[in-house]
Amino acid sequence: MKFIGGAAFMLVIGSCVPVAACTPPGSTSEQAINSEAVASVEAGIEESAALFALGKYEEAVVTLSQTLSVSEGRLGEGPYTALVLTNLGLNQASSGRIVEAEESYLHALAINDHLRSSSINRDVKSELTLLNNLGLLYLNTARPEQAQRYILSARALIQSTGMSDDPQTNMTEDLVRRLERAG
Repeated sequence: MKFIGGAAFMLVIGSCVPVAACTPPGSTSEQAINSEAVASVEAGIEESAALFALGKYEEAVVTLSQTLSVSEGRLGEGPYTALVLTNLGLNQASSGRIVEAEESYLHALAINDHLRSSSINRDVKSELTLLNNLGLLYLNTARPEQAQRYILSARALIQSTGMSDDPQTNMTEDLVRRLERAG
């Protein structure tokens, strides 16, 4: 976790959902290509997590930008791309690139909104992290009205999915308290 302004950003790593949920079914050769793309994206996410842990945010941004190209180009705007964008936003925010971080988070959010509306499997844990990170970004940049929207959405997601035992739940509640203090 990266601490900024008294709260933590969470890094999301790992697989999101089975490959079949990220890409439309196709021929065996298409599935093999998609499996290679998923492996490449997951490797980029893991590499960026290692760089993040070392405080090498700019290097992680480069890695994730390359990973994003692979994800968007070969897997489309699905769960993997949203996951990469969330991690990209985290590293951009950690390196002080707030406008770019906001753009990455909002793009990931738009993908998640599309996945939800089209009944495609989505990664709820990653979505919760995204909502918390976006809420925290707005709190840290003195935009409590915008922060409230995403923090309360995170709380609603926890309640609707029964994720009360997830570590992100504590972060969400911490953000709610910060939001209340911000007035």
